[in-house]
Amino acid sequence: MREDDRACSLILLGIALAACLGAFQYEVGTFNNPGPGLFPLVLGVVLGVLSLMILAGGVMAKRAAALGAQVTGGRSIYSKEALYVVLALIGFGFLLVPLGFIVTTFAVFAALLRFVTNQKWPVVVIGSLVLALGAYVVFDVLLGVPLPRGALGI
Repeated sequence: MREDDRACSLILLGIALAACLGAFQYEVGTFNNPGPGLFPLVLGVVLGVLSLMILAGGVMAKRAAALGAQVTGGRSIYSKEALYVVLALIGFGFLLVPLGFIVTTFAVFAALLRFVTNQKWPVVVIGSLVLALGAYVVFDVLLGVPLPRGALGI
């Protein structure tokens, strides 16, 4: 772990807290009878736990550096790919209800595949379509979780 991971983990912890608070705007339900807020709540909790683990690693790296141990790594904590992921997640949160689950999920996956992984357009379109429809089938059809339909009704 690098010392810079502490700052990233605090940002992720803030996003996790926002996801958990936002999940309570919807009915959470239970694992046996999930509501639309359960999935964001679970993701927020998982992200929070992972960010705390990263924070602990960053604190240990700082202590190791203070004791004279060599801390490896040299990449910057600022990368445009990380910024794209954060912006995509924020956009997903704001666009989910107005545009609906399928359209928003397709758009977010397309943006991530294009700008983060630099895929070609056919891969972006087909991959995003498969991922968005696959997520819809898993959550709406198989699990029965009601998902936002949006202005287009899909």
